[in-house]
Amino acid sequence: MCRRRCTSVQHIPDAAKNFRQMSEYKQLPAAIADIQNRLQNLIAVSETNLKSIYTTRDNIKRQQSQIIVDIINLLKSLQQYELSELEKHVESIEKTIKNDIVRCRNAGQVLNVLLGASQKFDDDSVAFIGYIKCKEKLSSTTPICDEQVKRGTHTIEYRIQVSVKKLVTSQPTLGIKERRVNTHAVHVFTAKEARTRDIKVSKYLTNDTDMCVLADDRIVAACSTEFRMNSELVLLDQSYTCLAHTNIKGHVHDVCHTSDNEIATASETELHFYTIEESYERKKKTSQVKTV
Repeated sequence: MCRRRCTSVQHIPDAAKNFRQMSEYKQLPAAIADIQNRLQNLIAVSETNLKSIYTTRDNIKRQQSQIIVDIINLLKSLQQYELSELEKHVESIEKTIKNDIVRCRNAGQVLNVLLGASQKFDDDSVAFIGYIKCKEKLSSTTPICDEQVKRGTHTIEYRIQVSVKKLVTSQPTLGIKERRVNTHAVHVFTAKEARTRDIKVSKYLTNDTDMCVLADDRIVAACSTEFRMNSELVLLDQSYTCLAHTNIKGHVHDVCHTSDNEIATASETELHFYTIEESYERKKKTSQVKTV
């Protein structure tokens, strides 16, 4: 037997009397409508999130395929370079060996002719001249043989770069896949157009770059230099052409547009403000980044 402890007992007919006049009952449709609206919003957000996950999955597949293509193209480029160098080595060795063969054959033929001349003729004077010539040629041919013996045979060694294979096999994945849950509202938009530009401003630039957009649509990029010891502020126009750049001390964690032509950068313990000033020299407009 299930026993429940009750503090009070009230009959349903008594409890239901005049309940339609209660404020909570009157507010119930609005509360349900509100929760239904929230549920529909959650469903819409979840469906959009799921579509975004599907799109991300497809993008990751494309990125992985592109990485494989890039690696294969890089390896093919290295192979073509090595094959070109190999052909150069073979051609050089081939030329040397063929020259040696020609020298040996010519020397052998001349020796045979001179030896025959010294043995063929009965006239001692003629035979003696052949003997002298044969002896001289023999003396000049011996160094040729010694030179080739000393030089030895030609070889080509090819040592496989084991480090390349180790570098590839040591990577557990082609990229880093993270699963994160954002507690804030996420809005997914579909881009109508996407453009990629390669910008080379400094040889020390890394992928650790923060950017913000000014009121006139110019872009300011804060790029960390090698080892994150310093940073570089780069001003770009709408066509991503570098207008000005300046070096600053310390690693910049973030950059944002504050007002007009003013920006702010945040480092480990400091906050710096910069203004983009315009100057006209020789009828040419230039831009400068100055610290406030």
